[in-house]
Amino acid sequence: MAWEPDGGSLDQLVQVLSDSEQGDSEVQQRTYEAMQQFHQYPDYSNYLVYIFTKLLDPARESIRQNAGLQLKNNILSYYQDLPGHVQLYIRSEIVQCLGDECEIIRNTTAQIVSAIACKSDFSEWPELLPSLVGMLDDENPCNIDGSLRTLHMLCEDCNSQMEQENEALASLIPRFLHFFKSEHESFRMYALDSVNQFIMHLPPALLSHMGDFLEGVFFLALNDHSPDVRKHICEAFFMLVAIRATAILPHLTGVINFMLQATLDSENEVALEACEFWGMIAENPECHSTLDPFLPQLLNVLLRRMVYTEDDLLEFDAEDDDDTVPDRPENMPPRFHKSRGMSGEDEGGSESNDWNVRKCAAFSLDMLANSFRNTILPHLVPQLSERMSEDMEWTQQEGAILAIGAIAHGCYIGLEPHLPVLVEYLIRHLESEHTLILSVACWSLSQYSRWICEKNNHERYFEHVLAKFLELMRSRSKRVQEAACSAFAVLEEEAQSLLVSFVPHIVQTMIYAFERYQAKNILILLDSVGTLADAVKKVIAAPEHLVLVPAVMAKWDAISDNDRSLLAVLECLASVTVAVGVAFQPYVQVVFNRCLVLIESNLLAISVLIISPSAHFNLLSLLSTSPRSQWALWAQPAIKIASFALFPFLYVFPLPFIDIFCSFFSCLVRKTCMLYLLF
Repeated sequence: MAWEPDGGSLDQLVQVLSDSEQGDSEVQQRTYEAMQQFHQYPDYSNYLVYIFTKLLDPARESIRQNAGLQLKNNILSYYQDLPGHVQLYIRSEIVQCLGDECEIIRNTTAQIVSAIACKSDFSEWPELLPSLVGMLDDENPCNIDGSLRTLHMLCEDCNSQMEQENEALASLIPRFLHFFKSEHESFRMYALDSVNQFIMHLPPALLSHMGDFLEGVFFLALNDHSPDVRKHICEAFFMLVAIRATAILPHLTGVINFMLQATLDSENEVALEACEFWGMIAENPECHSTLDPFLPQLLNVLLRRMVYTEDDLLEFDAEDDDDTVPDRPENMPPRFHKSRGMSGEDEGGSESNDWNVRKCAAFSLDMLANSFRNTILPHLVPQLSERMSEDMEWTQQEGAILAIGAIAHGCYIGLEPHLPVLVEYLIRHLESEHTLILSVACWSLSQYSRWICEKNNHERYFEHVLAKFLELMRSRSKRVQEAACSAFAVLEEEAQSLLVSFVPHIVQTMIYAFERYQAKNILILLDSVGTLADAVKKVIAAPEHLVLVPAVMAKWDAISDNDRSLLAVLECLASVTVAVGVAFQPYVQVVFNRCLVLIESNLLAISVLIISPSAHFNLLSLLSTSPRSQWALWAQPAIKIASFALFPFLYVFPLPFIDIFCSFFSCLVRKTCMLYLLF
């Protein structure tokens, strides 16, 4: 007998779903509690299916969609725990909505089907793929759209499972290629992106139709003006160059011409996908001979894309850049441990997570410089010289400064004779009235730190550059603070002992920065303090410089145990403790005790596989810093107490301490673990 809902329960659930659309917070809380109660009923998902598939009143489409989304969440949370007859009911009923007249319902249906496939296996639903393939031959556009949407989601979300369905793929790939010439923009987009999902692993079904696929993509490149389709064309060319360049080499000239136009596209998503292509092709030597004649044009295009647009400038929030305004949580980048010497900046000197066309163009220029080296300079220098002119708009000059920094490593040898002029140019722009020029000039100049610190140059340039970086670290602009502090950290690594005579001025600036900086820039400041300690070592142990230690410890006290910003403090302390020696003794007890607590909580987290090994490296490296000369002597009382607290815990932990740290994680963790065990 077919399942039928209880009328009263059905009406109650419909009302709850309807109430959930209200914006009132109290109503939202009540509906949430009511929804939680429904989870107690084994056929709750059946009710959702019934509402989604049978409540066909157009006025109630939002309730249907809400029911469908709730159903999808249930499937993702506990599909395998549902009784078999409930799973069967969901699968048999939900396909009725694949061709629904409402686009929102078709899209929700596709999400539900994809969720089921991700949480089970196609063998449990053998009729699904043949049914979807059959719908592609239907004359009803809604059925075709529903099938393509669903297949597109399956190709994205269940890619590895789809690749195993050889028979279905052999039928699907030609049908996808057929839709490349559809009059419906969405059909072309779904079809192309569905095939793109298989380029990475090139299953036999795609390999056997590679010629037809390339022909179809080139047809779209010549004829399709849809931004969504053009974006996926760029993705296809990118992956083909990365995975199977030999297939595209005979057509590479046409591809390059298309990608040059796409890089200048007014749609940012298209331009960004196209711009990514140049970094990939630069890394592939097979493509260099074909790319070489296009270098002058390509360099011009990249330089144009490195200039701030009006939209970019409108997004710049001057108020948010004020250092009296606290950082918003969404502006804080994720923090991961990095070895000393790894650069934290991206192209442009910002640690922002926002990857955009401008940064991508700078990255692509960097890749081209690293691949083609000095051979790009005859094409690039005239274009750069024009943009560097003081008569040009400041945005053009800013883009030129960004380019100068981007080619610093790849073209260093060819640029070396011109560096006196270039460095003087960059130093002049550290006086600019434009915040964005100041920040990019700091970053670009830092890329030449090695040259600035060389014996023949440091007397002329080093002190001036250092003074300007320290001055700009006191800027009221958070963007300039970030760029100047990052640039200073890079300069420190190259300068080393050259910094010794400037330590008093540096320490004063750092203390000022600790008092002024907001959360994001504090992380960069901590890195620069650690780098200073590594560079000048015991010099900062002088009494007049020890003010840095309480400044760092204030941040140690202010940051909670579950805040990833604590990694920056741990990295900093690991360097500072070595440099200041016995002067750190007053802080040993509190630091040691907290490290033990953190290790214990991390060990617990390992048991559910939610912790990064970098946390253990930082804690253990701090505890094991010169153990016999410092921690082992200063922390003996704390160690005796901790041995009773920590080591019994380790004995009862499911995995032995040595197995966890000496086998499971990285070499750095193993080394620091062994030092710690030597206590």
